[in-house]
Amino acid sequence: MATLDPATPVTDAQAQAWKQALQDLVRAGPASTPIIKEFLAKNQDVAYPSSGGHNPLGYPTLRAGLIDALSQIGGPEANDALTQILQTTPYPTDLAALSKVMDPQYQESILGAARQQLSVAAQGQLGGVDVGPLFQILASQAAAGVDVTADLTQYATKWPYYSAIALAQLPDGSGLNGLIQMAQGAAGSTQNPGAEALSELAADNPQARSTLLELAKNNQLPDWLVQRMAPFMGGGQYQIGQEAPPGISSFQSFHVADGNQDFALHADPSLSAEQINQRISLIDQMLQALPATGDAGRQALQQQRNVLAGRVAHLAK
Repeated sequence: MATLDPATPVTDAQAQAWKQALQDLVRAGPASTPIIKEFLAKNQDVAYPSSGGHNPLGYPTLRAGLIDALSQIGGPEANDALTQILQTTPYPTDLAALSKVMDPQYQESILGAARQQLSVAAQGQLGGVDVGPLFQILASQAAAGVDVTADLTQYATKWPYYSAIALAQLPDGSGLNGLIQMAQGAAGSTQNPGAEALSELAADNPQARSTLLELAKNNQLPDWLVQRMAPFMGGGQYQIGQEAPPGISSFQSFHVADGNQDFALHADPSLSAEQINQRISLIDQMLQALPATGDAGRQALQQQRNVLAGRVAHLAK
């Protein structure tokens, strides 16, 4: 499994053989645990990047697959191995995998480990690895009722896209103030993702909408940024990571070298006619608020409006 070269496209036969090997480990039961534990203790890994939003192996890394195998094997030795990984791993993807398979009693420890890894990474001591999985852990903890707003806002300069995407996902709009601060900042690394994520919320959130309209009226949104915001007003959604969610056909991946940030944009196919009309109204208000100068942003907004109007017409049939 470790010899599969992720630098070349994985064939169907290779993917099937890899998955079969993983299942063989699981079927062997406790006899496999020492072998898996020995490999994981070496702190070696193989990453399997998604291609076109799809990961043929079903796991982002070899270690993530082996952690899942340990959880399926179960038993005291496997559980001890998972706990040891939690306490010693330098890999964000390990923590993301553990958060999915370990009992709820360990979630607080996983959150603490994620915070510690982010702190170390912010000081440049984690080797420039992708910390996206750590932001995903924070977002999932927020969904469970944990307040992670301060965690996300303090890293907005270091990882602006990850911070903005996670802030937009916080329940009950609790990340809105952080996004507004990013969007109101001077044009640069934090304003762009902040304004884009704020545009994602603006159709449903009055405060997000009024903030964007005020920025537009005061000529604080460059034309190129309005152009980038348009897809979000049309129903686009950012996500951390580059694997397409089930049922998503429109999917575009991005990589920002600064901070090693990998994320994607996809359209929400589930909008109702009422929700689509709310977005059309938002775009109309933005077109009215924007200064007369700047054609690219206006054209992008009008294009999104036309697409939305077509969707409404289709739903009415």
